[in-house]
Amino acid sequence: MINLKRLIGILPGGKSKLASYAAALFLTRTYESCQKNPTDVLFNLEEEFNKTLAEVESLYEDAPVNSTGSPSALGVKPGETIVPTNAMKKYKQTNSKLEKRMRAQHTKPHSSIRMMYRRGAFAVGGLTNEETTLQYHAELNPKVWEKSGKLKDEVRGKLMQIAEAWRKFADIDEDRVIDIIITGGNCNFNYTPQSDIDLHLVVTRNTVLDHAVDCQCESCHVNRKFVDDYLQDKKILWMLTHLDISIYGYPVELYAQDVNEVPHFGRGVYSVKKDEWIQAPEYLNLDFESDYHLQKKVNFYKNAIDKLILNNADDDSIKTIKDKIKNMRGDSIAKGGEFAFGNLVFKDLRNAGYLDKIDAYQKSKQDKSLSLGD
Repeated sequence: MINLKRLIGILPGGKSKLASYAAALFLTRTYESCQKNPTDVLFNLEEEFNKTLAEVESLYEDAPVNSTGSPSALGVKPGETIVPTNAMKKYKQTNSKLEKRMRAQHTKPHSSIRMMYRRGAFAVGGLTNEETTLQYHAELNPKVWEKSGKLKDEVRGKLMQIAEAWRKFADIDEDRVIDIIITGGNCNFNYTPQSDIDLHLVVTRNTVLDHAVDCQCESCHVNRKFVDDYLQDKKILWMLTHLDISIYGYPVELYAQDVNEVPHFGRGVYSVKKDEWIQAPEYLNLDFESDYHLQKKVNFYKNAIDKLILNNADDDSIKTIKDKIKNMRGDSIAKGGEFAFGNLVFKDLRNAGYLDKIDAYQKSKQDKSLSLGD
């Protein structure tokens, strides 16, 4: 809890007098929840502390006014203290002893999270000099697109071949494929060397079951999940057995997209089959490198993942941070589309390899838990 108070001191406004009172109130309220799930407390720290601070400030504003016009129930001016110096010194000494005892007692429970609370574990107040992996260009990827905005003929021809090979691999009838499209970074101005070419076969998933497009029968409701899982498994199997398929160095990722999936506003979608834009990308002239808040949030999650792995975090802690990132991205896209803040954080973490890093750690822990011997 003492380390949490230090983190609060780093937050904007966290060092003021009222903030000190708010911190004490906040720590008292969250003590029990911190013992049960410290990760949740950590990731909601700034938001929950600000709520408590606002509550304390409201009480301060509503307090009685003394003869000098300053709010105070006891006639004490803000910044003054009624605690004797000797008593304050004794309190600090006792608090210091308590801190040492707490550190000694909590080496086992939540040790992975405890390490994260230490001073400097998260770069809340400052940023490293590490550059963002996100990029924004004045033109579409010249390796893929003509200056006119048309897909290059050789690229289109090869993508059609790849789509046909995957259709056969997934055992999807040719007449059930409504369109073949590409989307993602290489259909927009935010492509990077890490970008895939997202190649999708557009199908009506009900028809994969030999049912009508708008069929509402019980079988369709029951078997739709089976179809979704089947196509997802086929995608994974294809990826594992075809690791080297790429277009000018950009990996091609396959997916069977339902016809009812609507692209987000401003996101480029191109029909490879019809050789035309379904939705042209919108140029926004974004500057990711100068976005302080974006870099701050990305660095926060990078540090969090590194500390969790370094300290052998348990499954619940890993699930918590993965769910935080997933929900942040989903909510952000739903509200703001492709270039919403949360989605940009997700993309930067993915490009930097941090999502793969935490997935690999989680799988490694699971493998060990299912094994016997050294």
